[in-house]
Amino acid sequence: KYTDAAYAAQISTGAVQAFNVAAGNIGSLLWGAGFFLIGVAYTLNSSFKGIIPAIPLGPLGIIVGTLIIVSVLIIDPIASSSTAGLVGGIGFALSIMGYFGWRKTGYIL
Repeated sequence: KYTDAAYAAQISTGAVQAFNVAAGNIGSLLWGAGFFLIGVAYTLNSSFKGIIPAIPLGPLGIIVGTLIIVSVLIIDPIASSSTAGLVGGIGFALSIMGYFGWRKTGYIL
């Protein structure tokens, strides 16, 4: 009976971990897709510059969104989760720079 309880605990722990990984991947995909679409909208309507003055916010959003989507869909399954996390972290840093650039323009509160 004790082995059955230990086995059930291992299965439930694995299920919780799988759910957490799936939720994180879905969240990253939604974040990347949203940032990509924000970049497309800014590309179509304006040429505001963010914290990185050489890159307008529209292309920055497209680059960051694509980087995040590629890190979740391609790099994570092929290379490793740590490499995908590193690429996603670079995308996160760029998105924060873009966000503060958008705040500077007054379009995001």
